[in-house]
Amino acid sequence: MDNFRLKAVLTVDNGDGISEENQFILTYAVRLVDIDENVAIRQDKDLKIYYKEDAKIQYRYEIETKDVQVSLAEAVKKSEDFIRRLFYRLDWVQICVEASGNVLSIGKIADMREAWKEIKESILTHYKGKVVVKRLEKIDNEFADGKALIFSRKQYLHFGLLFPCIPKKHYNDWSRVREVGFSEYENEMFEEHLAYSGKSNEIRNYYITGKTLPGSKTELLEFTGEIKTPENELFPASANVNFICNIGKINIKWHINLEKIINKQ
Repeated sequence: MDNFRLKAVLTVDNGDGISEENQFILTYAVRLVDIDENVAIRQDKDLKIYYKEDAKIQYRYEIETKDVQVSLAEAVKKSEDFIRRLFYRLDWVQICVEASGNVLSIGKIADMREAWKEIKESILTHYKGKVVVKRLEKIDNEFADGKALIFSRKQYLHFGLLFPCIPKKHYNDWSRVREVGFSEYENEMFEEHLAYSGKSNEIRNYYITGKTLPGSKTELLEFTGEIKTPENELFPASANVNFICNIGKINIKWHINLEKIINKQ
């Protein structure tokens, strides 16, 4: 089992010259559930042989949300515990990924749906109002269609950096493009570019750059970062992203850092 800590700092300036800082710290435990090599067996009909296509081997991981800490700006301080509890709706999610880095599916949605009912009931004993009801109904709909849960694997404030879609093995000119989101609050996706930049001490290094998608109303000022991944592994040792944009008169800054926790003996 591997442990990871995700720290995200969101700074918002509404145009009045006052910046409000919000901080999220999530600790995850990631456990390998099973490895399916049978799906990687291929047949060459001409040579009449079977062979294993290593890139297609599937790994299923279960993620426990061990701890969530939320520190919000003074204006929204009262909603800290409410926001903190919402993160636990993704507890015990299962994610299936190929050795190619391709994320295939999100599992245990039915179990998570049942667990969410208990979380929701607990929240409603402490929080009332239209805003609360609307937010909880939105999550009900997420569990109903499953689409938002699938989105969580692309979202930096959840599992976007934990599953960066980097193959266990690749060539020196490797790169890829995918759509990502920063959090559910921006309601917008961006185009992330990831490119291999070399290896040092058995650690593979990657540069992150990004841009807006067609039709975006966001003025993007910065989207940069890096990922460091041990050789022949799927999970990063560390990753960080810096993002700055203007949405109308509002300036938004994200600094997100993921670190694998090394237990010192």
